[in-house]
Amino acid sequence: MEDVYCYAVRYPTTVDDIFENSYIEFVTLHVPEKSVNQYKNKTPWSGFMEIVAIGNEGEEYYIAIRIGDGGVLLQPVELGKTYTYKVEPDDGWTVNTLTFNGQDMTGQLLDGQFSTPVITGDSELNVVFKQEASNIKSMKQTETSKVKVYAYNGTIKVVGAEDDAEVEVYNTGGIRIADGEGNCSISLDPGIYIVKVGNETFKISL
Repeated sequence: MEDVYCYAVRYPTTVDDIFENSYIEFVTLHVPEKSVNQYKNKTPWSGFMEIVAIGNEGEEYYIAIRIGDGGVLLQPVELGKTYTYKVEPDDGWTVNTLTFNGQDMTGQLLDGQFSTPVITGDSELNVVFKQEASNIKSMKQTETSKVKVYAYNGTIKVVGAEDDAEVEVYNTGGIRIADGEGNCSISLDPGIYIVKVGNETFKISL
């Protein structure tokens, strides 16, 4: 074995010893161009002899839409085109941020619809939802809030928070798995998470 091709924009999650006795230190791994550094910095993928970009000839492109725990929806797309999506929060939730390839596009969400920029390669669409105020007191606290929570490339990023604001991250089972303070970045495995920043609650998919 001399070459392995992996077309996943985000490296597949697996156990670190999955390639045990496979001699990958003598094998070249081919991945999407934008993902080369991700693979180089994540075991077990970093164990390959060389990690290089897949050529463009015959390559298919996708928008990765994170909608649930443990995976993504990959929509085939064509270069040079744009795509429109309807975003509908669940009852009691509202859109906090919408990012496309890590860029904040929330201001371009009009009447619940978002149109992508012209597609130039593999892309990722991510929406973070914020829990609406449930009473007068909490509404007064949050109506002028500047807190934004973003999700991209395996990282939860909090901006606009007070320096001493407590940041708590819970999984869908209600178990606290990470924390931070103020404006911070937290790297986690793909999944659905509940993020609490002070008195505000956000639902996020990595």
